[in-house]
Order: sequence, then C-alpha cells, then structure tokens
Amino acid sequence: MKKIILLTLVALAAQMANADVLYVERNGKWYEYYDLDSLDCAEQLKGWEWVNDETPETVYIKGGTGKKYASHPQYIVKGLCVYNKVGTLIRVLDYPSARKDWDKIDKDDDSDNKYTNGQLLFTWALIRQDYTNNVQGIKNAGKDVVYSLTYKLGMNPQAEREKKALKKRLTDSIINSSFAKTKRQKDQAGWAFLGALSQGDKFNHPRANQFIADRREVHAGDVDIVYSVERLTPTSFKIITLDEDGNATHAFKLAFAQNGQFNVKGTTMTIIPIGSFKGTNIEWERNGSDDSDDDEDDSDDE
Repeated sequence: MKKIILLTLVALAAQMANADVLYVERNGKWYEYYDLDSLDCAEQLKGWEWVNDETPETVYIKGGTGKKYASHPQYIVKGLCVYNKVGTLIRVLDYPSARKDWDKIDKDDDSDNKYTNGQLLFTWALIRQDYTNNVQGIKNAGKDVVYSLTYKLGMNPQAEREKKALKKRLTDSIINSSFAKTKRQKDQAGWAFLGALSQGDKFNHPRANQFIADRREVHAGDVDIVYSVERLTPTSFKIITLDEDGNATHAFKLAFAQNGQFNVKGTTMTIIPIGSFKGTNIEWERNGSDDSDDDEDDSDDE
C-alpha cells in the first residue's frame, strides 16, 4: 500500500513538473499568473499590514470568534472582513485570497466545459445582462419561463421566498409523516421528495435551463484569465478578465454586503465599463523552461 501511495505521489509530482505555466505581462513586466494575486493582495493591504504582522487575541463575538489586535483595538477581524466593535462591516481586507475556492469544479455542468467558481460568478453576471438585454427574445418566452429564469439568476425575490416557503412546508410534512420512524429516515425522505419535485416544478423550467446552458457556452471564453483585482471602496473591487489570447473582455464590480452583526451575506457581481485597457501579452510555457521574465534579450543566437 505504501508503495502504491509513493508511486502515486511521484506521478503527481512529475505531472506538476511538466505542467504548462501561464505568464502575463503587466506594466511592462512578466509574472507567473498566480503571482498577480500576490501583487493585488499587497496593494489592497496597504496600511493594514498589521493584520499579518501581529499576533492577535481571540475574542468571542456573535456567531463565533474573531481576532483582536493590540495596535488597533477598535477593530475585530473575522475571516477576510474587518468589523467595528458592534459588528458593522468596515473593510474587506483583500479579494484575491478568496480565490482559493475557485479551483473547485462545478459538478453540475454536464458539458465538456468545466468552470471554476470564479468563472461561474463572472459568467452568471453576463447571463443576467443577456436576460436584461432580452437576448434570444427570452423575455417573450412566457411568464413561466421568465419566472423560472429570473429565479435561477437571483433576480426574482418573490420566487425565492416562495421556494423557501415551499421547501419548509414539504419538509415539515415529511418530518411529520408516519412512515418515517427515525430522524435520519425523515431527513432522507424529505430531501428525496424535494429533489424529485425540483425536476419539473415552476422553478426549474426546461426553457430557462436551456437559455442558461446556451449563454454559458457563448461566454465560455470570456473569462479565462483574471488579469487584475483593484479596490474600489473598502468593501468592493473591480476585476478585469481576459480571453485566452490576452484580450480584455469585461470588468466586473464585486461588492460585499452586510447581513447582521459580524456577518457578510455574500457578494454582488455587476458589469461595469472596462475603460481604456484593451488587453495584454500572455504566454504559456512548459514548467521550468520559461525565461519570459528575464531582463535579457529573448531573441535566438545566430
């Protein structure tokens, strides 16, 4: 068994050693793609470096624990967010750190295209814009289609309330049913029933699903590369994306919103003007053979 594990680790290491590495040019210098995150983080943390430099004290707050720093006792840090003493959101420290979750693959996509969480977040904003612009005449496809689609796109608060109420009624009904003897059986029966119901209910119209699938395919190449993450306000950021050729495609505004004391409910992604930036140079290199960031001339010797 140990030999199998060792061979597996060796194979993975060899695969990583031979993997292609993406290099991106920014302001006349070449960087390995993920090094751009470090640059953006450092820029966004200016004036707040004490969060990384000091050892904090753990304090109890509503909903869990936070960190308190001797040099800035007026703040409490929870995750990537800074709050004041009463739990009001003051600042999101940096956004690129949150991108560690973007490597998770969306398992619900049955096509050959696989999206990371970050790409899904951007693409969803593009699909919402397509709906607003009535692409494919989707707004004229019928009330049931519009209802389902706007629910899926997070644009229908009434539908969200109705779906939540429906789930509660169904779950309560299952839990109180006589055929389920244990809590585990009740939970399993409830979720199975909800899953079966969701396959054909008004929240899951086939035409709405097809529109989303079509638009995801159209936008598949729009957000291949995150070029930069720039702070706009203490709690919002501007993100510029590139296609696989290095052309600038979109700019997005990502805003974090408060949801009660010491809590952030999530993010809102909107599309904003990209400005004068048109794109940049990118290169794919075999790992270990790149010399694109050297100062020397890259031309071949005669």
